[in-house]
Amino acid sequence: NGVWPVGGSGPAIAAPTIVRRANMAISESGVVHILDVRDTGHHIVRSFQVGVWQDLGGSPLNGLPEQLVPSASDVDISMINGNIPIVAMSAATTTGVAGAKIYVLEYTGGGSTGWSTIGGQVSDAGGPAIDPRLTVQNGTIYVTYSQDQGSDVSAVHVKRWTGSAWVAVGSASFTGVTSSQPTPVLTGTASGELYLAYRSAANGFLVQQWNGTSWTQLGSNLLDDPGDLGGNISIALISGTPYVAWNEFAGGQSHVNLAHWTGSAWELDPQAAVSAGTDRVRLTSTGFTPWLLYRRQASIPFNLIVSILD
Repeated sequence: NGVWPVGGSGPAIAAPTIVRRANMAISESGVVHILDVRDTGHHIVRSFQVGVWQDLGGSPLNGLPEQLVPSASDVDISMINGNIPIVAMSAATTTGVAGAKIYVLEYTGGGSTGWSTIGGQVSDAGGPAIDPRLTVQNGTIYVTYSQDQGSDVSAVHVKRWTGSAWVAVGSASFTGVTSSQPTPVLTGTASGELYLAYRSAANGFLVQQWNGTSWTQLGSNLLDDPGDLGGNISIALISGTPYVAWNEFAGGQSHVNLAHWTGSAWELDPQAAVSAGTDRVRLTSTGFTPWLLYRRQASIPFNLIVSILD
C-alpha cells in the first residue's frame, strides 16, 4: 500500500559507542542477523531469536593478523546452506585503510571465536581493498569490492568461490571508476545472472548485469535529481526483479529511495524515510516483500531501523 511501517528497531548502541557500518541477512528459517562495526573498529554479529538479540561467537576476524575493520569500509553478511551466516570484511591492523585486505568468513558455531576464513585473502595484491559485498547463488559465493588504484580512482572487482580458490567474474574488473569509494553491491540468480550496483562520481549510481559471458549496463544514473548527492546503494532481486535502494542528499535532508527495473528503465517506488539523519541503507527481501535496514542518527545513541514495505 506504499507505506513503510517500522518492522522493529535494532538494539540501540549506548554512547559513546557509535555504529559506523551495519548490514543484515535473513535465514531460511526467518531469523534476522545483523553485522555491525563500532567506532573502535571492532565488530559483532547478532541474531534476533525468541525476541532477544544474541551475539554469535566472538569477532569474526579473531585469529587473523588484521583484526580491525577500517572506519571507511562497509561490511556484509549473507547465508549459505540456508541458515549459516557468512561475512565479508575489509581487515587492517589499524582503523585506517592502509594495507586493508578482503576476507570472507563462515560461522562455525560457539566459542570465543566461532568463525573461520573461506579461502584466505580474497583481494589481489596492490592498493587497499574495502567495501566488500556478498551474494550466494545456487551454493556459489560471490563477492565484490573496490580496490584503490591511486589518484582518487578505484577498480570494482567481482569474484566467486570455486570451492578451492577465488576467481574473477569476467575477463577484467571495472577499472577507472571515477570515485575514490564506489561502494559496490551485488546480487544474483540461481542461473548465474549477477547484478552489480556502484557509485561513479561522473554518473551517480550505475547498475551492471552479468549474463554469464559479459557485463551490460542497465539504464542510466539512478539519482532522481542529478544535482543531488548520492550516499550509499543496496540491491536485491524480488520475485526476479532487480530493486535498488539508496540514500540521496539535498537541502540538508537525506531520503531513502527505492526503485525497480521495468525491463527498460528504473521506476521509483515510495520513499522509505526522509530525515536529516538517515543513512547506511541496506535492502533485502523475503518472497515478494522488500526489507530495509538503515541508520537514524538524529541523536546519540544512534539506532538501526528495520522497515518492510506493506
